[in-house]
Order: sequence, then C-alpha cells, then structure tokens
Amino acid sequence: MIFSFSNDSFYCNIYCSKNSFILQGCNYISSLSNFPIKRRKTQQQIQNELIEIEHRICQGHTDKEIIEELGIKERTFYYYKEKLYQQSAEIQAKKIEQILVFESQILKDRLTHLQLTCVIFYNKE
Repeated sequence: MIFSFSNDSFYCNIYCSKNSFILQGCNYISSLSNFPIKRRKTQQQIQNELIEIEHRICQGHTDKEIIEELGIKERTFYYYKEKLYQQSAEIQAKKIEQILVFESQILKDRLTHLQLTCVIFYNKE
C-alpha cells in the first residue's frame, strides 16, 4: 500500500507492508530548501567567539553591542560570559596557589638563613 503526501513545500511517499513501512522520496520543495541547515559550532569556533567577547568586554563595549556585533543570541552570550568568568576564576586560583608556594619557599629560605646567622653569632660568643 502506498500513501503519498504533498503540499506547496513538501512531498513524501510511504510504502506500507504487514510489519514495516518505508519512507521514500521525502524532500522539501522550493523556498524551504534554500534555508541554511543549522550546524553546531566547533570547539575552535566557540573558543574564537569567547576570545572576541573577552576582547570586546575589555574594550568597554556593552553586552547589547557585543550581541549585535557578533550576531549571537542573548542566551548564548550570557552562557559564554559565564564560561569566561569560570575560566578566569580557575586561572586566578592557579596563580594564587603558585604565588603561595613561591612565597612559602622564600619564607623558608629566609628563616633558614636567619637560623644559620643566629647559630654563627652564638658560636662566636
């Protein structure tokens, strides 16, 4: 059994048997076929947009200006902005940890030097 559907922008044939059906010949016609298919952005494209957003924020652009200039959705922009803040917080946490390790090493070296100076001073007496 064959069922056919069609209208101004779509046509389709369905072939039915006892236990299955086959969809065949489904196509969009005319103006609908001219619409671009939305594809997901690659990680590189997302990273480039994040860098561009960060750059524009640092230049003092408003959120609305950035959204309009980059042609992205408002929801996407705020998602990216939150992602930037998270990345920034992670970088800041790593820097703080490195600074603390470095400063503790300096303090340890100074205390060791002070202890050696005291030992030498008391040994002279």
